[in-house]
Amino acid sequence: MTMDQLQDLGTMQRRFALPKLIDLVCRRVRWNSVEVRGNTALLAALARTCRAWSDIALDNLWHTIFGISSLVRCMPQDLWCLERGVLTLRRPLIASDMHVLRKYASRVRVLDHKECPGSFVQAHASIYQVLMLFSNDCLLPRLEELCFCYPIDTVNGLSELIETVARNCHTDSLRNFKLFYPISSDVAFSTVLRPLLKFHELEHVDIGDFFATKLTNEEVAEIASSLPNIQSLSLPFRAKDIGPPFLDWDHSLPTLSILLALAKCTKLRNLSLEIDASDEAVRHILWKKLDKERIRNYSLRTLSVGWSPISHKEFVASFLSDVFPNLEDVDSSLAIGRDDERRYHRWQYIGRVLLPMFGWMREREYERMGGSAGSYNDTMEDEGGDWLDGGNWDRRSLTTGQDSF
Repeated sequence: MTMDQLQDLGTMQRRFALPKLIDLVCRRVRWNSVEVRGNTALLAALARTCRAWSDIALDNLWHTIFGISSLVRCMPQDLWCLERGVLTLRRPLIASDMHVLRKYASRVRVLDHKECPGSFVQAHASIYQVLMLFSNDCLLPRLEELCFCYPIDTVNGLSELIETVARNCHTDSLRNFKLFYPISSDVAFSTVLRPLLKFHELEHVDIGDFFATKLTNEEVAEIASSLPNIQSLSLPFRAKDIGPPFLDWDHSLPTLSILLALAKCTKLRNLSLEIDASDEAVRHILWKKLDKERIRNYSLRTLSVGWSPISHKEFVASFLSDVFPNLEDVDSSLAIGRDDERRYHRWQYIGRVLLPMFGWMREREYERMGGSAGSYNDTMEDEGGDWLDGGNWDRRSLTTGQDSF
């Protein structure tokens, strides 16, 4: 290699190294500014320094925004007005307005929309409606994380919000979605979740606990098949005392068998879902199915079940231990203070006693066999809570009888 070639190579290396160095500086400034929410003056100054800094600094400046008011305020001042902390539009949008908005919206990676007290400006709901009607393409193509926590009164309003998200976010970019919208009326699966299932790269989905949403086995199975990369899935629990008094909530829940569909999500580590674990017919179907095929998910670590009905806790524990061998924690804390706290105690007993016991038995069997663990159903609980040697019994013995508590 000649001296000229070496000099050219050094020039190229410096040329590629400079943007990385600028990005490193801007990221450090952004991380520091996040600690003081909204303190982005330094990044804005860096963006005005020179052309080399402009694009990289703007990417970091718009990386995380709290609501869309900052985007709207970048458009011409005759378009919007601010009254009592609420941003509204003065006139209809025109094409040049949207050009300015797209210039900055395309850089947004995180949109955290919350009801912010104090000095933070809120955009009026009508602005979202106007943007949804006016935009013909994706406004937030690089958005990776979206969080909404804001009061809403109607199901139609929630439906419009979800439609806006589905329309203005790229299907391959969105990774995290959080929604906390207290609603007192019943919300259908098709309204809240189905429009999100086109985002196949979603890794974290968290739907707030205050919906009166009912999910069927088929709907949960659709979620599992549509989100192969899901790592954390939190589906809504029933809010206390929500719903008509004649509705049989327990038997409108997905059954224990739906966990077999979710077991196919091989990256799933945290799951929050209310299920009906009290159906005897389902228990008989499950032990037959598990005896015929081996279904394992080694990724799940935590399971939150809310106020899920449960009976025959020994069978439920055996089922969970078989399908999710690495399950470490079962949480039913939402059942505390309810009319029937036996559900809480049964789920806690599974998490604190039965799952560790089955895990210990599996390890001992693995050591004894010198290979893959075989059946570890060698003990059972008597009425007093002691453990007895039951010989070689199977799950069928766990599907009958009564719980001691």
